[in-house]
Formats: sequence, structure tokens, C-alpha cells
Amino acid sequence: MQTPAPPLLSSIVEYLDLHAAIAPSRAAVVDGGRTTAFAELRDAVDATAAELARLNICAGTRVSFAGTPGLSFWICFLATVRVGAVWLGLNPKYSTRELAHVLSDAKPSLVLAQSSADGALSRRLARASALAGTGDPIECDAGLTGICTALQSAAHAGSVDEQTHALGRLDARLIVYTSGTTGAPKGAVITGRGLVENAWWFARRCGFETGQTLANLPINHIGCVGDVCATSLVLGSALVFMDHFDARRATELIRQQQVTWLPQVPAQYQLLLSEGGLLNSDLQSVRHLAWGGAAMPRRLIEQFAAAVPDVFNSYGLTECSGTITLSAPGADIDTLADTVGGPVEASRLRIVDGQGEPVHAGDAGEIQIRGPHVFAGYFNNPEATRDAFAEGGWLRTGDLGAMVDGNVRLIGRNTDMFKSGGYNVYPREVESVIERLPGVELCAVVGIRDDLWGEVGVAFVKADPTVVTQERLLTWCADHLARFKVPKRVLIRDSLPLLPVGKVDRQSLRAGLDP
Repeated sequence: MQTPAPPLLSSIVEYLDLHAAIAPSRAAVVDGGRTTAFAELRDAVDATAAELARLNICAGTRVSFAGTPGLSFWICFLATVRVGAVWLGLNPKYSTRELAHVLSDAKPSLVLAQSSADGALSRRLARASALAGTGDPIECDAGLTGICTALQSAAHAGSVDEQTHALGRLDARLIVYTSGTTGAPKGAVITGRGLVENAWWFARRCGFETGQTLANLPINHIGCVGDVCATSLVLGSALVFMDHFDARRATELIRQQQVTWLPQVPAQYQLLLSEGGLLNSDLQSVRHLAWGGAAMPRRLIEQFAAAVPDVFNSYGLTECSGTITLSAPGADIDTLADTVGGPVEASRLRIVDGQGEPVHAGDAGEIQIRGPHVFAGYFNNPEATRDAFAEGGWLRTGDLGAMVDGNVRLIGRNTDMFKSGGYNVYPREVESVIERLPGVELCAVVGIRDDLWGEVGVAFVKADPTVVTQERLLTWCADHLARFKVPKRVLIRDSLPLLPVGKVDRQSLRAGLDP
């Protein structure tokens, strides 16, 4: 249902108040078979916020929550924002070492753990908290009142230090730790305004239509908190939570809950089709199907475009609160397959050469961003913050791209590019060619050292080996790529390792290669 465009409010939690006032009985959350209305959700958030305030949780203090996508996570986040504090999500799949690193760096005043049947998460979090020197975690039952009840018996007081004051002055609302594939994870500080702007852009792209949104991304990523959950709140839509992604269960929920907005990463879409049994008939309720985080194979775009009125992609990164570009309504298959759409505001994006000068349209360069949606910096890491910005306040994304007919074509990461025989090779270009070969599902190309050429490419290909052979792949590449771009080796695999956000884990692929 299309509704009047909501105003651009100052805080994401104000949209909860807005919808609780105009549609108190409308569904806000569907979790485990239980539906929570907007008025119920607002009351639970307010009660939890009151307990946080009693514990001296205030502007700039950090509140961490370890758990899965669901009602408890969402209440905790919104209540933390309500009191002006800073929320930090912890993935229950984290090891003790990974949890300890984040807790030691963020130094939260309050550590909350979603209860589990075997208590394993709470025990692991307790060990990590002891290593990090933070307070003992508080275990919370899932549900509408679980966190509030747990806090009522807590005797913890939030500590206020200079970092707390600094975050308070920055309007910080969320810290998201990067995946750390190139080093120790860094905490990106996201502001309240950045969260609102990102969610409002996505809501505008969805025509401000209310409905049902499938939410199953990890809570420690901006894709979950910002792109999916905050956007759904701006829309006034119901969040249909899954505590973890399961392809067959996701297919059932799409059909049963009449999901209208389906935001997933390409790897999830491939699993929905290959393992979840997803059919076009299951998508009858879906009006907007979106993806980001990686390129979607053309054959999947064509398949979904035949079943869903609006398919679109986006490009963004944590340090921009989520979104940088969005494809326009009605974009053709070529545009969707070869670009990531246009900038949400043209003045906020530029593409520059190595000297920081803007390049001509069609030429490759680094994508740089500025504007109020850009993050406030890396928590407790001023050196990394300084390195992240170019002169004039432009954020260096590290991504290479070119502007083509008003849309951004991604070429790859600065760190992914390699030189073969003196020529630059951009893995994404090679991957897109290989993924056009029938029978190929996914491809990742990495560069390795070579005595003759300096570096050469190795292509890891997820494909059906009865249809796709190494010989056919190499012939296909030779027919469609310059010789220096053709991978030296092609390795066909049943699957490729993925990061939690659905991107291919290139570091893992490199580590598995023979010296």
C-alpha cells in the first residue's frame, strides 16, 4: 500500500512514534509466529529505554547486544537510540577471540546476550568479556519484554569517559565493525542523521509503500540495521524476522507472510533458487526485489525481472551508513547487470585519478563520497580515520569505478587489482565475463605472484562440472578477454567461501592456493 512520503525526521526512532500514532494496530514485527503491532513495539521500547536510563546509559555510552535478527535485537537497538546511546551488534557466530577484540576496543558499558537453549553464547560472551575487561554479560530472554525484565534486576551503572563525551557530541548511534579481511576489524561510527538519510533514500526508492520486509542478515552489519530494518521502519512496514538464513524456510516465509520487499545478497538469491525451491509463483506478493554487496549474475536478474515488477540493486559501504547508489525504476537488464545505478545525490559522489583529480565520464578511478551520510570516523582510531579521507572531506572508498550514462560501473577494489605483464587487471571485469557462461553460478578471481608476468589471475568458479569444464572456461575467456586478462588457472568448485554478508572470502581463497 502506497502512503504519503514521511518527512525526513531527526532520529530513526521517531518513525516508530509516527507509525504507532497513525497506525497503532498495524504489524511492526513478525518473529517466530508472533506478530507485534507498532503500539506494542513502542511501549516495549519505551519501557526498555527507561531501564537503560536508570542504569545511567546516556549519550555516548555503548550498549552491545549479541544475538540474532529478531524482536529482541530490534527493541534493544531502538531503546538504545531512544536514550541517545550508541548500539553495537555482536554476531553469535563470532569466536571468543573475535568477541573479545570488539569488546576490548568498544568498551561497552552494558553487554547483553540473547538467551539460547544450551547457554553457549552467554558462556562464550562471558569469557570474552573477562578477556576484554568489560562487565559481565546480562542474559535476556527473547520476546517483547525479555530485555526490560533482565535490566530490571541489573545493578550496573554506565561509565562516562572522554570517549563517551566525544561520541555524544558526534550524534553517534551505531558502531559497526568492519569484516577485517585486511587486518583487525575497525569500528565505524554511524551518526543518527546518517541512519535516517540512508533509510529514507531506500524508502523513497520503494515508493514509500507499506508491506512486509524479510529480515535475515546478521545484526552486526549495516545491511541489517540500516538498509533493511531502519528502512522498513521508515516505510511503516512489518519486519519478518528470521534468526538465521535458511533457503527453504525463507521461501516459505516469502509465500506465507506475503513479503512485499525482498532485500538479499546475491548468494542468498542463488541459494533460494538452488536449495529453497523458490518459484516465480512464490514471488507473487513481492513488489520490490533488491540486492547489494556483490554483483548478481545476469541470468538471475532476468529470472527475477520476469516475476517481480521492480528489481533494483544498490552499492554502498558501512562508512556511508549503507547506500551510495541505487538503480532507477525501470532500469533495463544491461544496466542492472553492468552497473550499480546512479548516486543518491550527484553532488555527493566523484570519481578521481591517483592525483585526486576528477576523471572523464567512462574513465576508471576511485569512487569518493562526501555528505552528512558519511560516517564520523573509526572509533578509538584517529590514524585510520585520517587515512580514510582525502582533501575536502571526501571519503576514500577504495573502490574503482567509472561513470557511464549517469550510472556507476564497478571495476573492483584498489586492493583486488593486480598487474600482469605491466597491465592492470580488474577481477570484477573477468568475473563478469565468466559468469555469463551458461552453467556458471559464481566466480571469484584473485591475483597471485608469477615469475614471468609478475602476477597472474586464478579463477575460482562455482559451476556444474558436468556442464562446465576447465577447457571450456579457458576457451570462453580467450574469446571474450584480452590475453593478459585470461586467468592462468581455473578451479571449478562446488561452493565458494563466503563472508557473513554474502561476499566471497578472497583471503580464504588465496590461503588455499599452493605456493
